[in-house]
Amino acid sequence: MSISSTRHLRRQANLELLIKEVGGPTQLALLAETPKTHISALRRGSRGIGDALAAKLEQACDRAPGWMDRESVRAHVAASGESSSIRESVTDYRGVALDLSQARPILATPRIEWEQLMQDGLPERFDLVLRDDALGEQGKKGEIGKFSTIARPIEGRGVLFTDRDRNPYVRIYQLRTVGRWAAVSANPQAYGTLDSEQDGLQLLAVMVGLQWA
Repeated sequence: MSISSTRHLRRQANLELLIKEVGGPTQLALLAETPKTHISALRRGSRGIGDALAAKLEQACDRAPGWMDRESVRAHVAASGESSSIRESVTDYRGVALDLSQARPILATPRIEWEQLMQDGLPERFDLVLRDDALGEQGKKGEIGKFSTIARPIEGRGVLFTDRDRNPYVRIYQLRTVGRWAAVSANPQAYGTLDSEQDGLQLLAVMVGLQWA
């Protein structure tokens, strides 16, 4: 795929949207398990976004397959830093127009307080202010984590969960064996490791992004 092709330009615009949503290129590199230098090269246009990497970015950021090839006014507005109600004009990679006639605002993700986590029926996506530094570079105390209740946990990614006493935590997901996982910290001396079986952990949501408070 030529780095000057229409398809590449669409992918590059959507890359900028992902970077803005997750809180920067470093955070996107962590989520996609890709070197930050690779993300920088993609932004400069010195490297193309191939199909394998596009799929990896979609999965890491909880997007539907083929999302990187969609062209949207929303992507260009978000990448430019503007914020307004817009008319979405979306086309898929075949050039088929989708949802051209309905104008609607970009809806804000609901902010959940820690006290609300014990309630049933968390939304599919929500924001939560991190209350400690257990995630290290993935998210510091006071920053706002973006969570999804439908995303799959991925090794090394932040997750929200409760222990058997229904105390909520945000820690780093680490798979141990089939059906068993651990919740670890980037600073194990300050925050101990919890085990899904020994501590009765229940996964609530996966952290899919970050923004600064």
